[in-house]
Amino acid sequence: MAGVSMADSGGARGKKSLDMQLPLVPFIDLLCSLISFLLMTAVFNQIARLELKQGNAAPPVPNASPTPTQVDLRIEVDEHRGFVIVENNKDETPVPCLATGGGQCLKAVTTKNPDGSADTQIVSYYDYDTLLTKLQAEKAKYTDQSTVTVVLGDKVPYAEMIQTMDTALKAKIDQPSVSGTPL
Repeated sequence: MAGVSMADSGGARGKKSLDMQLPLVPFIDLLCSLISFLLMTAVFNQIARLELKQGNAAPPVPNASPTPTQVDLRIEVDEHRGFVIVENNKDETPVPCLATGGGQCLKAVTTKNPDGSADTQIVSYYDYDTLLTKLQAEKAKYTDQSTVTVVLGDKVPYAEMIQTMDTALKAKIDQPSVSGTPL
């Protein structure tokens, strides 16, 4: 136990001194438990993370020519146009949204719950199957292609960014990067 003692205030009222015992053993036990818990969860956080580097959607330096088995590949994600795969900042391959979306990639759908309250959800009509097919074709054409930059529009939800990066990983392009440069 640790003790704390404060001197008398010296007044004429006869105030008592403040002596107090602090129980340090339970506090140390709590800290040991918290530290061991944090160390165990840190290992699991490291396993579940996705390595990313910050991308740059700007055109590459004119003097730097990519190798013939690798290109500057970019996926632009827009809430109206869908996906656009850009190769070396000149060849564009559009991947429009699904026809069931009525020309829109994102729609807000409101449903009523049994209790009478309204629930609004964002429904995605991005065509990830076609994107995967086109990315696999790019990977077959450029065998050493391992990087892609995902450029997001302002209103594209976080879940769509993650699903786009997962699609790139399925196509064996294993180093996705993210850029928020306007389209």
